[in-house]
Amino acid sequence: MVYELIEGGDVNLARDIIRSSAPLQALRDRDITRYTFLERLCKEATFDEALVYGKSSKAKQRQQLVELIRNEVRQVEPSRLLTLAQQAVAFQQERGLAPKEGKFDLFFGSRKSAKHRSSEAICRVLSKYVQSPEEEKVTVVEITSSTAANVIVGRRTGRIEVWNKESYDLRQDLAYQANREFLSDTSGLTACCFSKDGDFTAIGNAAGEINIWRISTGKRMRSFQLAHTAAVNSLQFSKDGTQLLSTSSDHSARLHGLKSGKTLKEFRGHTSFVNAAVFLNEQIVTASSDGTVRFWDSLGTDRLVAVLRGPVAYILDATGNVVNTMSHGKTKDADFIAALVSPQGKWLYCAAEDHNLYVFDLESCILEDTVELETGNDVMKMAYNPQKNEVVLLTVNGELLVMSPED
Repeated sequence: MVYELIEGGDVNLARDIIRSSAPLQALRDRDITRYTFLERLCKEATFDEALVYGKSSKAKQRQQLVELIRNEVRQVEPSRLLTLAQQAVAFQQERGLAPKEGKFDLFFGSRKSAKHRSSEAICRVLSKYVQSPEEEKVTVVEITSSTAANVIVGRRTGRIEVWNKESYDLRQDLAYQANREFLSDTSGLTACCFSKDGDFTAIGNAAGEINIWRISTGKRMRSFQLAHTAAVNSLQFSKDGTQLLSTSSDHSARLHGLKSGKTLKEFRGHTSFVNAAVFLNEQIVTASSDGTVRFWDSLGTDRLVAVLRGPVAYILDATGNVVNTMSHGKTKDADFIAALVSPQGKWLYCAAEDHNLYVFDLESCILEDTVELETGNDVMKMAYNPQKNEVVLLTVNGELLVMSPED
């Protein structure tokens, strides 16, 4: 499988499997030479089939695999699979996890999701608007990129709600929420992120604390009481789920170990609030209110999109050099204040202070569309629902705007 991923150009996925899957970690301990060979293949510019398969071939390797698993696989009547699928959909509909009307996509787990995800059309239509009372104002919103149904909505009161990302309402299938019991943090919610499988969420607050919750049970799994000395501004899990990257108004970014419960590393050098940080292959990149983007332990080769407050967005290489720019052409009262890259890397959405949403094609760096937002408030946060291809915007007034593609 790793060979074919590399041959097909999915090098990053192949590298993730090599470094995180249990069988290949066992291979590293048992046969370091074979493991190192796989790591080296990920760095090669071209895929050499003769080097990989030797006197064998891809077809022969596949046939050998078939023979190995043939005796382990049992056949059942196709009608049995259909019955199980129908029962599963009925259960999800009863729990509010699946729509009761219209066609339901078994593969993607929602209506129309396959069409939207594959096309990744521009989200220019307001399909849902949510306004909460001032005392219940939404301060944090995040959507899992996995197939899990979870949306985190944090309120001013400290209540943390788990919503269904198909319908954008409270998940009643979670026992604790059905009993009107909620996750809670009364120190002022400021940041949130999801684990890769969507079942764990990390939530930061204004006191510099970070708590890790398991959504399926509502239990707090880990707490970093002294993660920072000021408000937590952003959070991101590592791909293997063992580390958590955080930024703060204390001018630092920090890397935390989820197993040890300790802060592993601190990144200092910015002279103002650190607003965002991401893992980029084997490096960490941070962005700050001091107007700089910093690269730490830079070993990667991917590009990075940097959007500072102003009328220009930048594309940087792994060394921090600007390779291209994007702008709406306006010089006054239209600075970008929030930004989001679509999951497939096709579009860059930039919300500006003139209450427009500017959409750039990341391949051509051309302004593709300008969407006038139906709000008079600035956007403070943007999140993406990949299963429905929708952009959710949170304003400073606590409004939630769901933007969808045109039908």
